[in-house]
Amino acid sequence: MERLQWFIDKIGQRIYRNDVGCCKRCQEIAQEGLIVNDEMHANYLFDMEIAYQQDGAKLMYFETKEQALNYENWVK
Repeated sequence: MERLQWFIDKIGQRIYRNDVGCCKRCQEIAQEGLIVNDEMHANYLFDMEIAYQQDGAKLMYFETKEQALNYENWVK
């Protein structure tokens, strides 16, 4: 539940994800980040992060683009 709370705490803020290369939109989000709109959006992002990880993708969201890039390099 700590991770879900992290997403909720980011409402109204821009977050970034590593690029798992699944589609053009995901690559755009990796570059530009996205703003967590509300609690429903926070829950959705949390659910998607878990779903991707369960499928073997190393998807994670971060506070900064640099953190996402560092994670991306670490998991390679």
